[in-house]
Amino acid sequence: MIPYNYSSAILSADLLPLILWLLERLPPPLHLFRTADIAWWTVLRRRRLFPLLYVRLQRAGLIEAVPPAAAQLLRYDYLAALQLFLLQKVAARRLLGPLGDAGIEAILLKGADLRLRLYEDPVTRPMTDLDLLVAPASLGAVRDLLRSLGYTLSLDSVNPRPDFRERYRVGLHFLSPPPASLMVDIHWELEAVAGYYRLPYARLASQAHTLDWEGLPVKVLSPEHALLHLCLHYYDERDIALKLVDLGLALTRLPINWGLFLREAAHCRCQAPTLIILQGLAELLPGTIPLQVLEELGTYVPRPVERLILRHSLHPLARLLGPLTHQRRLAAWAAYFAAIFWPAPAYLAAVTGRPDRLAYLGSSLKNLCSRSS
Repeated sequence: MIPYNYSSAILSADLLPLILWLLERLPPPLHLFRTADIAWWTVLRRRRLFPLLYVRLQRAGLIEAVPPAAAQLLRYDYLAALQLFLLQKVAARRLLGPLGDAGIEAILLKGADLRLRLYEDPVTRPMTDLDLLVAPASLGAVRDLLRSLGYTLSLDSVNPRPDFRERYRVGLHFLSPPPASLMVDIHWELEAVAGYYRLPYARLASQAHTLDWEGLPVKVLSPEHALLHLCLHYYDERDIALKLVDLGLALTRLPINWGLFLREAAHCRCQAPTLIILQGLAELLPGTIPLQVLEELGTYVPRPVERLILRHSLHPLARLLGPLTHQRRLAAWAAYFAAIFWPAPAYLAAVTGRPDRLAYLGSSLKNLCSRSS
């Protein structure tokens, strides 16, 4: 098995009881509420858990158990989250409506989906951008529609060479028009773990479910694909407190067909990272994952390159080379490195303000070496 210290990768010992209480697995950690110092509350706030914690404390009648200053901040963050949620809801519906009118099928991903299906109060699941999965063939139409609505392509999504992102990446980031603050991420495929694992659009769309969102029909991933995506997205996530809550709720609130889940994991060849995450969750949340599922996932033997990616998924070289594992032609590799290290002058002028390829090459290699050391 791939070395992975799951317990230390999750949370500190004084934060884990809180997460397990939020997942209704432990009694409320009253001793922490009464004795924790400001640093502990600051960590919770930085990890965006305050809105959820506030609602749970209110419903349990425990808001008086926390220090008054913390209770005031909890309430403030919930009200701020509520205001942002309402703005995001309007912005999302204003985009999903025209997409549907244009005959473009968009599947809700990540926070936009999870807050609807997993959280009793959607306000408590923070979201910074709207992630949508669309068919690769409709990407041009989606791009044109977003521009017509005032969205602009983020600089980190500008192509260093023609069609680079369409060939080697799986998403584009768009900035919303003022005064809205909801960025939009358009995906035509899902990837994770340094870009090594991919979930193709056709497979995801063929099993997608339809939900009614206050009169607006929306598409979401099947429960099995949603859980697979959560596991893969969680693998190399650094700030994982909220992701752990997502996973815990998914395991208890989504109607997972475990046989189908295993078939989809095998089809996408992502058994290894999925097993690592589910093994850790099985220890934290006994009874949520059938033993047969873990045993079946454990029969898969990762290939050498896959093992290397899994061990070093956060390493800059892994992130640089991961997308190339999907390219079989030498010409594709050459075009990839040319775009990374010798981009078009117009790209450099737009992104760095200096259309100097030699200077950019030197800076890129220097940064890569320093981050790799």
